[in-house]
Amino acid sequence: MNAPTSTALKILRGNEGKRPLARKPPVLPTEAPDCPEDLSLDPVALETWHYYEPILLRSGNLTKADRNVLKSLCYVTSYLEQARKTFREGGEIEYETIKGRKKKRTVAEPRALVVTGPRGAAVTNPYLAIIHNLLREERAYCQSLGLDPHVRGLNASPAEKADDKWDL
Repeated sequence: MNAPTSTALKILRGNEGKRPLARKPPVLPTEAPDCPEDLSLDPVALETWHYYEPILLRSGNLTKADRNVLKSLCYVTSYLEQARKTFREGGEIEYETIKGRKKKRTVAEPRALVVTGPRGAAVTNPYLAIIHNLLREERAYCQSLGLDPHVRGLNASPAEKADDKWDL
């Protein structure tokens, strides 16, 4: 998937597509949103909030309108840590049979890439797919909050880009 091209870069290239250029979006004031109360129930999500909030405030990328995006990033980070822990340590599921007996079944050995499926065949560890999907979600939230290096470059003003001593 290609990253969007900034309006400034389109102007420099001569607007090859001849489509109308995007106007500047309204600038919202940079201010910290209130921390959602339900984050206090998840210590990893709460820690993530307190980690990213000052970074985003200093960069000027956080407004009250970004509260739900940051909240979602916090929860995804928490789920990702939980999935990584289960992958590292292995996982068991507890279930009840038709006759009402409780049983445990090992889903995955610690750090196993291939596990035995419910029918006895070798299958990819399901936690790998969960981790992969959560990483993609986390990256999307980071991009939308301006935490991705490429997005930070797109959001920089032409004056800031001109001052970059690394541009050749």
